[in-house]
Amino acid sequence: MSRIVITGGLGFIGSYFVNYYAPLESGNQFLVLDVLNNTGFIDNIKDILILSNVSFKKCNINNKILVNKIFKDFKPDIVINFAAETSVDYSFKNPKIFEKTNVKGLQNLLNAGIKFKVKKFVQISTDEVYGDVDIDNDTTKFDEKSPLRPLNPYSSSKAKGDLMCLSYVDKSPMQISITRSANNFGPRQFIDKLIPHTLSSLLYGENIVLYGDGQNVRDRLFVGDNVNAIHEVVKIGVNGEIYNISSQNFKNNITIVDKIIKDVDYFTGKHHDYEIFREVGRKINDKKYSITNDKIKHLTNIEFCDFDSAFLDTIIWYINHPEFIEKCRKIKKQINK
Repeated sequence: MSRIVITGGLGFIGSYFVNYYAPLESGNQFLVLDVLNNTGFIDNIKDILILSNVSFKKCNINNKILVNKIFKDFKPDIVINFAAETSVDYSFKNPKIFEKTNVKGLQNLLNAGIKFKVKKFVQISTDEVYGDVDIDNDTTKFDEKSPLRPLNPYSSSKAKGDLMCLSYVDKSPMQISITRSANNFGPRQFIDKLIPHTLSSLLYGENIVLYGDGQNVRDRLFVGDNVNAIHEVVKIGVNGEIYNISSQNFKNNITIVDKIIKDVDYFTGKHHDYEIFREVGRKINDKKYSITNDKIKHLTNIEFCDFDSAFLDTIIWYINHPEFIEKCRKIKKQINK
């Protein structure tokens, strides 16, 4: 039996992980920690909180005293750190909170892990730490040894956090691994991201807003594939190693928007009239992220799902859960006041 702490466990990826694996691993104890901020909802794990092997505590990882108390009481064997500030737009407005949570908060977790004899620590990071490549460049892909070239405060803070983790490897008995994933999509993603944002606008009869010309390219990774890969790293990942997680599904933003409209029309049997408004957007807007997945595929026999099926399932989930979109819209209005 393992005692597992899931930080940021009410968020998009963290909640998917615990919702999927806690029922399958009844012999393990899962403690979900989350600050309960604007994008993490307790409802995201309400169906598994009835399980005897799942518990929840409100915790801000920036609170060193509270982190230490929780680790002392729970005595975790494994820590998986999903907790992070992730909004690129907000990182330009308030970079200090990103530095605080994604670097100093992470350090609190690492220090507590060493102090209370955690066996394994997995840091969840992002492909954005490598920076971007030209849209027309189909050959360059960053591997785990590529230099870091973050281009916004969010990815800069994640890069610093990754480097901090690596600095602990030789000085700690705790085994530390890092995953860097491509852009995730799937259920329970807050509506500040492209797919749920477009769905929200479409279902509420609003015009769709895109940055620039919509040609920015992202590798679209289904969240279920990401958590399966993370789970493999937890089980058999090597100390001090980094693992890129990528599905190689490169799609530009305008293609994703068009696909959402077609899938919604198909599923609802309605035709949606829409107009796309193009905004200048940020001064720095990475054009294309591109990473390899050879190392993670070599580590395990993981099979990535069919993109079109996973995408349609995602659209259907949002259509069938209007209360989630409504909750996100209310919070977003409060944030933008």
